[in-house]
Amino acid sequence: MASSLHTSSHLQGCSALIQASTRILVVCFLMLPLLQTGTVSQSLFFSLPFHTASGLASRSQHASRILSLSMSSSIKKDITKETCRQVVGLTSKQRRWCRKNYELLAAIGDGARLGLAECQRRFEKRRWSCPIAQPSIFSKILEAASKETAYVHSIQSAGITLAIARSCSRGEASTLCGCATGSELGNPEGNWTWASCSDNIADGIRFSREFLNGREDGRSPSSLMSIHDTEAGRKIVRSSMLRVCKCHGLTGTCAHRTCWYSLPKIHVVGTSLLDKYDKSIKVIPRADRRKLVPLRATSKRPKDDDLIHLQDSPDYCTSNSTVGSLGTLGRKCSPKEGAENHCDKMCCGRGYNVRRRINNEKCSCRFEWCCRVKCKRCRVAKQSFTCM
Repeated sequence: MASSLHTSSHLQGCSALIQASTRILVVCFLMLPLLQTGTVSQSLFFSLPFHTASGLASRSQHASRILSLSMSSSIKKDITKETCRQVVGLTSKQRRWCRKNYELLAAIGDGARLGLAECQRRFEKRRWSCPIAQPSIFSKILEAASKETAYVHSIQSAGITLAIARSCSRGEASTLCGCATGSELGNPEGNWTWASCSDNIADGIRFSREFLNGREDGRSPSSLMSIHDTEAGRKIVRSSMLRVCKCHGLTGTCAHRTCWYSLPKIHVVGTSLLDKYDKSIKVIPRADRRKLVPLRATSKRPKDDDLIHLQDSPDYCTSNSTVGSLGTLGRKCSPKEGAENHCDKMCCGRGYNVRRRINNEKCSCRFEWCCRVKCKRCRVAKQSFTCM
C-alpha cells in the first residue's frame, strides 16, 4: 500500500512539474512502467527545458520538486518505443523522432543535464548564476530571448551532442550508430593511420539537430534564434574535437602512429561558449521575418558559431521574478582586483559585508619515517565577503 502511494505521489509530482509559459516546458521523462511494477522505488525522471509551439497555461507551485537523477545502464535498457508516449511536452515531430530513435532518449537526458550543470559552473561568479535549482525563476530566462537564453540553448545543445556521440561510440545505440571509422574521417597524411574507433561526432551532431530542431517551426524570431544558437553549440563541439595519437615502434622512434578523434570535455566547450556569450550579437527580424540580421549596421554578420539574442538582459542586481532575476543580495564576492566576482561589480555598488573568523587548521605538516604525516595545529584568520 505504501509503495502504491509512493508511486502515485511521484506520478502526480511529475505532472505537477509540467511548467508553463508560452514557450518553455519542463519535460519529465518518467519511467512509468518501472514505477508501476516496483522495479524501482524512487522517481526516475529528469527535467529538461524544451520549447514547445504552444506551451501550457500555468506554472506549478511544485516546480521546486524537480529531481535530476542519472539513469543506470539497467534502467536505460528498459526504454522502449512506448516510453516515447509517456514523455510529456514533445512536439508531434519530436515524438515521431523518439519512436524511431528511442535508444538515444537516455543520452538526450544525460546531455541536457551535463549542459545545464556546466551553465551553473560558468556563471557561479556572475550576477546571473544560471539558477536551475529555482525552476520558476530559471524558466523566465528561457521564455525570453536574451544573451542568457542564447547560452542555455547552446550549452544544452552541446551537452546533448556530446552525450549522443559518446553513447554511439560505446555501442549503447548499436542499431542507430557506432564508432566513427577511418573511412568516414578522411585519408590521413604522413606516418599515421586512423584507429578503429573514434568518437562519433557526426552522428552526435545529426541526432542532436534532428531532435532539438523538431521543436521549432522556424517562422518566429525566437524560433530562428533558438535554431541558430543550438547550432552554435554543436559547431563549438566539433571545432573543439582533439586528435589523439599513440606511437608505435622502437622506444623513442615513433615510427608509426595510430590516431583517433576524441570528444572535448564539457568545460572546454562551456568556456568557449562563455566567450561567445560575452560577444553575443543583438539581432532583429528582417522585413520578411525569415531571417535575423544585426541590429546595428556596423555589427558583424553572425557566424554559425556565434551566439545571437533578440532582447537586452536586465542587470540582475535586484530580485525580480518577472524577469528571472534572483538579485545579488547575500552573494559571495571577492575584493581582489580583476576577480570575476569582484564585489563592486557583483554587488552593483551597494557595498558588501565582511565576516572574519578564526579556524583551527593543520599546518607545518611533515612526513615521519615510517609511515605517517605529523602536523601542527594553527589558528588561521579567514574572511568572507557577501553583497549587501
